[in-house]
Amino acid sequence: MALLVMVLLAVSNDGIALAKTKKEIPSNRQRQKLCKKWKAGKPLQWPSDCNSVGTEKCKKLCNSQMTASGKEETFPSGLYYVQPALDKPGGKIQILNGMIPYDINFTGGQGFDVSADFITTVEDNSDSQMSDIVLWMADGSTQHVTVAPGLYKLTRPSFSPDATHVAIQATETLTPSSGIPQYFSIYIIELTTGKWTRLVPLSSNPYTGNELPEWFPSGDRIAHQGIELVDQDGEQTRSCLIIRVYDVKSALPVLTIRRNGTTGCYQPINGIQDGSRFHFAVSRDSSKLLIVGQMQIYDANTGSLISDIHQKVMDALSAAGYKPDARFPGQGGGGTFPLDGTFSPDSTSIVFDGAVQKDGSYGVLLMQVNTDGTGFTILKGPIQVTPEFSNNHNYSQVNPNWK
Repeated sequence: MALLVMVLLAVSNDGIALAKTKKEIPSNRQRQKLCKKWKAGKPLQWPSDCNSVGTEKCKKLCNSQMTASGKEETFPSGLYYVQPALDKPGGKIQILNGMIPYDINFTGGQGFDVSADFITTVEDNSDSQMSDIVLWMADGSTQHVTVAPGLYKLTRPSFSPDATHVAIQATETLTPSSGIPQYFSIYIIELTTGKWTRLVPLSSNPYTGNELPEWFPSGDRIAHQGIELVDQDGEQTRSCLIIRVYDVKSALPVLTIRRNGTTGCYQPINGIQDGSRFHFAVSRDSSKLLIVGQMQIYDANTGSLISDIHQKVMDALSAAGYKPDARFPGQGGGGTFPLDGTFSPDSTSIVFDGAVQKDGSYGVLLMQVNTDGTGFTILKGPIQVTPEFSNNHNYSQVNPNWK
């Protein structure tokens, strides 16, 4: 999706036309209107992608002037991550061995995502349980998307490929006095309007919600982490950790990854030796799915297990002189190493983080390993974090994201 910089005309008290600049994400109808204004010679700047304008004539006119006017600023490709704040949840988004044009500091909502035009985070409203989606532009400006009423505790946004929508974790239920959110599920929010739709049905159990949406680069699917309640002796008493994939158009599930494939029940009964099943990542070509805590790679179409490099990664960590941080049990009792991860653009390597200890000191390492388990490298760290801000390393605060 192209980001438009639209110059609006206002009239002062003495009748002189004044120009005001406003960032806007155009809908199809708005594009048509803008095209008419451009053809009429209105003083409007061109978008970064001329394919986003309404008609072929307008596209040609846009392309003819792009060389002279220059394109919009965009965020560079690279490995993005969060340098966590130590005094409050949130932190500063950074790019490894690179530079973002300005500081992006966020507070509260977990996770972020990156497109060429935007970085998105979530900002909690101080006087309610509602949240705004924040779009950070490469030129330093920001836009707050006010979400339609009825959705609370937004977190972990994931862009659609054209960055016109986000998939997000949220709830339609106000958090009770206990402070524990209930009935988390996965929603799609239109960024032009703030309107939302529920993609994944609510769980029957308020505490076995659906979390961590990831929009496939192909655009047709969204995956999420969840808990499947399995019948045992006629009752739903067994909780199995799953990754489920939904078709965006039909809003129907098309794949469920269970234990080493599409069958069985996964629970980390051996703790960190099994690994947590929480954060996951999708490859750039949408063909593979990485479950980071287990360091397992699955076929994103069939659900078959392609490779398991968990033990190789654990051995490499030990060879580097570190041990997993054993102070906390981790998500579902699966340990605190690894936590979150991301495929390289060519899907030949993985960058991930994990909580570690060495000689009585604790922190989080940012690491890289090839998908066959070779080439383990520490990229950064140990990074200092405050474990309480992630429920004692139940999830990542660093959130590596290779774009």
